[in-house]
Amino acid sequence: MLDLYVALIIAGKRTADDKPNGSAGTILERYRQPAIEVLTSLGLDKHGNPID
Repeated sequence: MLDLYVALIIAGKRTADDKPNGSAGTILERYRQPAIEVLTSLGLDKHGNPID
């Protein structure tokens, strides 16, 4: 399930933010921190955008 959420965040369909971001909904609370850790390890922020 975590992989699915990470893929949805990268695709711009979801966000790991605690509040909805425009048309992108949020993910379940229990997956939020693990998803942020995976995104960070991939060089992405919690919205799936590259970290500068």
